[in-house]
Amino acid sequence: MEVGEYLYSGNAWFKEHLDGIDAHLWRRARKMFLFKQNLSSALNLFNFDYRAIENISKPEGTVLNGSRDTALGSRPEGEFRPGQLWADDAKNSIRTLLDRIVTRWIPQHLLPRRINYQRLHRSLTPVPLNHTNHNVENFNVEQALRAYQECLVPLHYHELWSEIVNDFKNVDVTLNQRTTDINFQQFYNKQTLDEEEDSALIFGTNRVTFADNYNALSRNIGLFDLVLIEINHKTYFGMIVHAEQTKVKVASREECLNNNYASNTNSNELQFDLHTTIGIYVSRECSDAIQNYRKENKDKKLPIIKLSNITSSRRMISAIHNIHEWPQYRSLLKPMTEDLYFQLPQGYDPVNVIPEYGFNKSQSEAIAIAEYMFDDLQEHLHMVHGPPGTGKSRTIAGIVLKLLRKLPESGRKEKILLCAPSNNACDELCRRILDEIKKQDFPYRRGTLVRVACQPPDDYRLCNYFLDFMILQDIVNVLKTEQNPSPKIAQETESRILKHAKIVISTLNYCGSTRLQPLKATTGFVIIDEACQSLEADLLLSLRFKCTKIMLVGDPLQLPPCVLSDAGKIHGLSRSLYARLHSNFEEHPNGPITMLDTQYRMHPDICQFPSEHFYTHRLLTDVSVAKRMRHFPFKPLYVYNMTQSVQSSDDASSSFNESEAKYIRAFCESLISHLAAPGNPVSSDSEDNDDSDDDEDSEDDDDSTTTSSSNSTHNVADDEDAYDENTERKYLRPIPISDPRSIAIQKRIAIITPYKAQVRLLRSYLPPYIEIMTVDGSQGKEKDIVIVSCVRSGGTIGFLEDTHRVNVMLTRPKNGLYVVGNLTQLANQNECWKAFVDHARINNIISDRVMLPPELPYR
Repeated sequence: MEVGEYLYSGNAWFKEHLDGIDAHLWRRARKMFLFKQNLSSALNLFNFDYRAIENISKPEGTVLNGSRDTALGSRPEGEFRPGQLWADDAKNSIRTLLDRIVTRWIPQHLLPRRINYQRLHRSLTPVPLNHTNHNVENFNVEQALRAYQECLVPLHYHELWSEIVNDFKNVDVTLNQRTTDINFQQFYNKQTLDEEEDSALIFGTNRVTFADNYNALSRNIGLFDLVLIEINHKTYFGMIVHAEQTKVKVASREECLNNNYASNTNSNELQFDLHTTIGIYVSRECSDAIQNYRKENKDKKLPIIKLSNITSSRRMISAIHNIHEWPQYRSLLKPMTEDLYFQLPQGYDPVNVIPEYGFNKSQSEAIAIAEYMFDDLQEHLHMVHGPPGTGKSRTIAGIVLKLLRKLPESGRKEKILLCAPSNNACDELCRRILDEIKKQDFPYRRGTLVRVACQPPDDYRLCNYFLDFMILQDIVNVLKTEQNPSPKIAQETESRILKHAKIVISTLNYCGSTRLQPLKATTGFVIIDEACQSLEADLLLSLRFKCTKIMLVGDPLQLPPCVLSDAGKIHGLSRSLYARLHSNFEEHPNGPITMLDTQYRMHPDICQFPSEHFYTHRLLTDVSVAKRMRHFPFKPLYVYNMTQSVQSSDDASSSFNESEAKYIRAFCESLISHLAAPGNPVSSDSEDNDDSDDDEDSEDDDDSTTTSSSNSTHNVADDEDAYDENTERKYLRPIPISDPRSIAIQKRIAIITPYKAQVRLLRSYLPPYIEIMTVDGSQGKEKDIVIVSCVRSGGTIGFLEDTHRVNVMLTRPKNGLYVVGNLTQLANQNECWKAFVDHARINNIISDRVMLPPELPYR
């Protein structure tokens, strides 16, 4: 079940409505919405006696359906059968995946001992591993398609396995909390598609009590749940392929306790007693073991453990096998400069682009290209390269409003689909569009923008645009005038809202949901943000709507998609579609790439090195940035070279550096004391700019001496803005961390480090409002002041070898960037770090003798 299972009792927006004037209507609407899909789903991949399954699942009593009780009886011929929507299984990709999981995959490999990925691969799939850089040299499209699929699918098997291992180790929800009993009653012998292994389909009944607060690893069983079955000390994998809820009612407190469900104190939480018919696909060996267990123990019940859900991976694997259904798939398989699909739209000329609404020249060019793409009869794909702080999100908002204005003119009933890899990125897009609507005084009608997701946004303001809440609001409005609305009111309302929406925002993976099926043939333009952080297969899911006018937005010089598996890391799974296309076209002057070249985030002195080293001198700083920061009392960039610090590792082999952590603690104390001092001209927060993407133990160091960093002659401001260090020293008095002045400064500071162990150590040392992040967690964010803790000191330099990570670390700050670490070692082992240290020495912004107490880098 993809929707309706959890109805968000913990959400502030929803709680407010449950406690409001129409509380009784909202509670009734919630029940109606919960049961709108009959809470049933199944795969049409197997044949079995449906009537027999109905008979084992008929409980006494009724099924709650909306606001009325309906007796459960046999269905008339031709009525809905679970599984209709799952008939599309290109090249049997889903069935093959299920076959391999239940017959080949080895549960013992979940255990902590390290398994070589080649050995693991032999258990996952017989298809050999290939690197994503492998190219098909001829122009046989069928051969290219086959090679593409044979490369990506096995790598996604490995990625799925790594996700399962992570869920297995989940400490927030123990295995005991995920265990439920199944009363097995029906057994059907099957055979895998390759006929090498025997399999089986077994059916039983299950009863659980659950709440409508979201918990992905709850006892409630649903389609594509992977379960672990243990019989006589042997374990087997099983896959849920049929889940039909046969009796649902609101549970009493006693039923919750009897079923081991501990209700919380939230009076708005809705708890359900759920009877379900479960179909599990298993190996024949597992099926035989279960039948023997029943005979020996005279007990039909058997505990199963919910390990994970494979829906996200299943969608991506299906998308890889379905790519040939997309009209322009040949262009993606073999991208070429002469392909019309990758050329600029007809009529576009940058000379004619006139910036408006405060957009700069390069942003306006991207908006104009999208406009011409939308009007052109020829299909096109274009890439927007947006370095840090260049206003990617606002540019996307500008594109959306430009296209939205054209829809009434053309009379087209098409939608604009906006996607991103994560819910946070989707919410940021939603915010930016709403802000731009206000800025441009654009006439907005309710329902124009719809945010589609499994869970509501944390941002209260965005909840008004969340599809499920829009449905509930409309049901409440109907209930005010009708006592007995249509039983299909929820489905009809959802269909109407999606039909009239002009802007639909969804994560890439959720595009694979059957819920978004209505977008097929009605989507006129697709924009994908953070495309460089998306796995290629995830991005393919947005192509299922057959739209071929696509704009990809991202920065291939920052972090690629996160990949968990060793096989995926080694064989190039982290290479995004954007990066693959960008590498084909970046050297061609007329290629399908527009770079946003003006940044609004970083002080020019911070931007200088990234611009020169990563962006070939093309990243410019808007003149407003230096003016905004003219009262900042410190050098914008300074480097503390701690050559004697010691690196250690924790039990999880994550690195930390206590000397760096202690130095950063002292540095932050001095920084806060200065910035919170009376009479300091620096405001409590720097002025935000709409064009910046704001998503976006030894006691001391070893025998080191110090050189005052204030002796630097690096000039960053006019003389009248400079500060006398001796004058400022008198203000450096300790200030309590709970003091409001301290809290205001803490919120302006972030610490970025490559290692989780260092994050934990710094968290124990620093005040609570200083944000501490790994490099991966910092992408898309910005802070006034960023302190980088490099950690590595001795041996190899690990994560810091990756220039994408270095780029992210150095481009998060607005006002100040302070790098702490053994820069000598980093420079000796990596050309990027050598260039950075050389840059610091040329500009006299590095101290090689660092000790406590720290000297602030006064300018």
